[in-house]
Amino acid sequence: MTDLDKLRDFLLSYPQWEKGRLLYIDRCDEGKDGLFPQGVQELSRKTDVLGNQEVRYRVPFVLYRSGVEEEGDAAWLLDFQKWLAHMSIMGKAPVFGDVPRAETLRAEKGHFDKVRSSSGLYAVTVTAEFTKIYKEDTYGEN
Repeated sequence: MTDLDKLRDFLLSYPQWEKGRLLYIDRCDEGKDGLFPQGVQELSRKTDVLGNQEVRYRVPFVLYRSGVEEEGDAAWLLDFQKWLAHMSIMGKAPVFGDVPRAETLRAEKGHFDKVRSSSGLYAVTVTAEFTKIYKEDTYGEN
């Protein structure tokens, strides 16, 4: 299972996500919801005396959600952001790196994006930060 699949499955576990409502990756057709990766950012890199490297990454995603109600979509978005923060703090969010206690997953900057046909489109940035450890092997390669 890829990191994208893990993240999508986790987001779909939000209790207020309607049963049967899909979340697509890299597409967001009319009336559909989509998750769009925004690239990997390297935040820091440390090398120990043995040549092992510890790299800190940030990976932002934009989640687009089509409005389903005339009222209540903004409240859904705010609650979703709080839920994701709670799950991350409690250690129940997916793990992408090698140091689970150093993982963070957050949803922020949720906002109304634009009107699409008869419904609105909402956007929220979901950001994963994690650490990967690359060990020096016996042949001197990572």
